[in-house]
Amino acid sequence: MVTMPQWTFYLFLSLKNLNYLNLHGNNIRLSVIDSPHKNETQFKVLWLASCNLKVFAAEFLRFQHQLEFLYLDNNKIEGLIPGWMWNISKETLIELRLSQNLLMGFEQHSLVAPCWT
Repeated sequence: MVTMPQWTFYLFLSLKNLNYLNLHGNNIRLSVIDSPHKNETQFKVLWLASCNLKVFAAEFLRFQHQLEFLYLDNNKIEGLIPGWMWNISKETLIELRLSQNLLMGFEQHSLVAPCWT
């Protein structure tokens, strides 16, 4: 059995000018555990697909206000999509991918009506 290296996401938070991070497609286990460390790094693109994530990193993600693209697909995130997800980067977010996880629904439904074409 091959063990994958485990990386702590907070290593990247010391890079203050980093605004695009793509860890997709690597053979890693990414540990994104909420941390009391102050987060000053604001990402525009955060691609964490296929990183074996098991939880939403609430204390990190809820304070991202400049995200344009957030990819959390193809992980192992379980449970409900938290209500605070509706507020992250609500002025800037273009795309959010949550597919291929173990999600069961929404903790809180959005007040925004879907667009029908």
